[in-house]
Amino acid sequence: MKYVITGATSFLGSAVANLLLERGDEVLAVCRAGSPKLKNINESDNLSIVYSDFDQITHLSGIVERADIFMNFAWVGTSHALRDSAEIHKSNVINTLHAIETASRLKCHYFVEAGSQAEYGFHDSGINEKSFCSPVSEYGKAKYEVWEKGSKLASGLGINYIHLRIFSVYGECDHDTTLISQCIKNMLCGEALLLSDCTQYWNYLYRWDAAKLICNLVEKLYKDCKPVCGVYNIASTDTRVLKEFVEEIKKQLNSSSILDYGAIKPVRLLSLQPSMQKTLSVVDDFEFTPFFEGICRTAMYMKNHMLININGGG
Repeated sequence: MKYVITGATSFLGSAVANLLLERGDEVLAVCRAGSPKLKNINESDNLSIVYSDFDQITHLSGIVERADIFMNFAWVGTSHALRDSAEIHKSNVINTLHAIETASRLKCHYFVEAGSQAEYGFHDSGINEKSFCSPVSEYGKAKYEVWEKGSKLASGLGINYIHLRIFSVYGECDHDTTLISQCIKNMLCGEALLLSDCTQYWNYLYRWDAAKLICNLVEKLYKDCKPVCGVYNIASTDTRVLKEFVEEIKKQLNSSSILDYGAIKPVRLLSLQPSMQKTLSVVDDFEFTPFFEGICRTAMYMKNHMLININGGG
């Protein structure tokens, strides 16, 4: 199959692109010219690269004749500092709708959008695809707006629409501001960590599992040839109190770091308890990477790529 992937150099987009290339699929990666993250995509005879900013995505239909599946991982302003910029995320919505129109002109059968758990907002219990959405951040509001407008637009254009609500993904190449990245960095260096009480439930999914889950889901739905317009949660089946994840990282890294629980006082703790029943009913016999194994791989990557300077501890 031939895939168009926007945001193909991103944390998750690059993992999806590389997995598809390993499987022998054709990938047309849409990337920003001069992006330092181009190295995240492996070289392959099945890889083509088109240089374009997200707001110029409509030009793609003049370059590419056709494709089977359009996967959108492009989104500006995903950092915590920009998550509440209404102006930035309004532009993201407009650009994503243009991407759906472009997918139609490329005669794609499916449009796959990388949505977010932020669309759900605060929930104190399990979250399935029918759970009420009440996003808090401008980022979450914009992603939900894409679902509402994008699904209708795709339906009108005759394209199948898959909206992925992606939960907490960790792994190699992640932002250094995430809790997992900070835990690994500080614990390998023997430095203390300032934390919240970490009493809420959380769910972590290894990056390569996320990529495989997405690819398997899309491939299965495509081969079933059934009309699709729906939401699918992308998470693991490992949900537990956040403190247990933090303590396991410390154990696996044999760290002497002091963990100062309660030092950070958020206004409200976000709890994530995703249901994977719908997604796993499509993707049969999926085997998740154990958390400890994913953490060890991620820590090794950080050390090998000199993302941390170990002066002691651990």
